[in-house]
Amino acid sequence: MPALRPPPPAHAPGAPRRAAGFTLVEVLVALFILSIVALLSWRGVDGLVRARDAASAHGDAALRLGTVVGQWEADLTQLQRSATTPTLRHDGAALRLVRRHPQGLQVVVWTLQDGRLWRWASPPQTDTAGLQRAWQTGLQWTLLQGQALPVLEGVSAWQVYYYRSGDNAWSNAQSSAGRPAGRVPVPARPASGASSPDNPGEPGDDGEDEPAEADLIPSGVRLQLSLPAGVLTRDLMLPLAP
Repeated sequence: MPALRPPPPAHAPGAPRRAAGFTLVEVLVALFILSIVALLSWRGVDGLVRARDAASAHGDAALRLGTVVGQWEADLTQLQRSATTPTLRHDGAALRLVRRHPQGLQVVVWTLQDGRLWRWASPPQTDTAGLQRAWQTGLQWTLLQGQALPVLEGVSAWQVYYYRSGDNAWSNAQSSAGRPAGRVPVPARPASGASSPDNPGEPGDDGEDEPAEADLIPSGVRLQLSLPAGVLTRDLMLPLAP
């Protein structure tokens, strides 16, 4: 039976024994690598957060803009002629219109003030005098600013154009080119003899003046808004046209 021999020593006799573990240089190198990885990870997370915030802000802005444009189109598609007030007027500073409402007629004003697009709507009116008062109120911004709603911010400028019959082109809403002369046809008097915003009765009844000269409704309205992201152009063909 062979004799058992002890295992050879791990190091030569007399050689210095090496301490177990990492040296200081190795620890410093590892810490440096970990710091770089952590920095890269933080930058990646920060980039993701910024991208998420930007996408959220862009989505909110797009949603707000869509809501504003939808309200603009709703107002214009509900235009209602009245023999005692203009139906649609734009003076460069504000656009005013008369629209239908389930409870009567409304005067609506759109205007740009201090970089904000504002909208004001009168309470629904069921009589001629109330509609005329609402229209007169809509002519004075000082009376509206406490009740008007800021619907869109960051608007540096706006333009409104009309597409009129016979022009075959868009023109400034304040221009009279291509507007045919004429008067608004006065609807037939109700059988009951009562007046309404659409039918105030015969000229002179109840102290009302004769209906004013008509502003024939254009075939289309173009809205241009100068926004930080660019110029938004929206065209709308009106159902109520001459």
